[in-house]
Amino acid sequence: MKEECCSVSSTSFAHNLDRSQSDFPSKNYKMPDKTIINLGREVNLCPEVMFNTSMIDLDGESLQHVVCNVLAQLESSVRAEVGKFTLLTGGSTKFKGFQG
Repeated sequence: MKEECCSVSSTSFAHNLDRSQSDFPSKNYKMPDKTIINLGREVNLCPEVMFNTSMIDLDGESLQHVVCNVLAQLESSVRAEVGKFTLLTGGSTKFKGFQG
């Protein structure tokens, strides 16, 4: 479902929260049991948690902070070179709009 329906928003999290549910295009998704569910702003808000963990009171760091903190721990002489070749992979990187 997440790869087919969800996308990383090009606008800020706060902007998306201020919009009403009717401001988002509606998508129908057929579940494996043939149940059809209607999705609205969830398709943008769910991926946003990776970048703004406080949305769900998660103590962990956001994705961008994790990457920056790992790079900051490297010796400065190799940091830029490693950063050039850093690759994020996994199911959530398949969200529409997820780009480095």
